Amino acid sequence: MDMLIKRTAPGTAEVFTLEITELGFSMLAWPAGPPTVFGALTLTLTLTLTLTADRLRCAARVVPRRLGG
Repeated sequence: MDMLIKRTAPGTAEVFTLEITELGFSMLAWPAGPPTVFGALTLTLTLTLTLTADRLRCAARVVPRRLGG
């Protein structure tokens, strides 16, 4: 998946997909292809970004402490 991501403002971005595969995959003869593939792609990216953001928020709440003291 080739993507271009542009930060548009703090906390927001625009994402553009360019290419699904290098192997010549085509959805031209598959009418349900674009909604199926791009729907799955959108869901996967959304879940991945949400989980990553949650992990970063959790990591930011961890207070470092000295061991043994």
